[in-house]
Amino acid sequence: MKQKKAFDDLVKCDRCGGDACYKVEINSKLSNYFCWGCGFNTNSICKIGSDFFKEQMAVLPDLYKDLSGEDEKGKVWLPAFVHNEAGMLYADGTGADNWAWAAVKMIPTTEEDGEILSKQKFKPDNSTKKYFPEKDFMDALSYLGLLPNEEEEE
Repeated sequence: MKQKKAFDDLVKCDRCGGDACYKVEINSKLSNYFCWGCGFNTNSICKIGSDFFKEQMAVLPDLYKDLSGEDEKGKVWLPAFVHNEAGMLYADGTGADNWAWAAVKMIPTTEEDGEILSKQKFKPDNSTKKYFPEKDFMDALSYLGLLPNEEEEE
């Protein structure tokens, strides 16, 4: 039997209502959702009481647990954590009432970084850490160079 290929699409976000939610259907039972608008993600099996949800809650930082929320369809949305050679973007703060997106650019590692860190190509440059309000997830991505910056386009 031929296996159905995964497909992807932009859909309305069930968390924020925005139109920049990227859906990837893995198979008939599993779809992943990443909203570029609000910066939260989920999947079709991340539901309260599911094994997947319990596993996530066991390892997530308290802030991510505090910020998690269930949509009308029962999916639980969690803040994104972006990590690549351009930078890191994550929720940072003391609780659901006091947080922001933290964006930190990466720089190349050197031999002086030590044996463990020098095995990686990049490390965070904490001097570049910049905070963005909850609604400015895309601005934080632009700061890291992952999305075009409006100022650069002019």
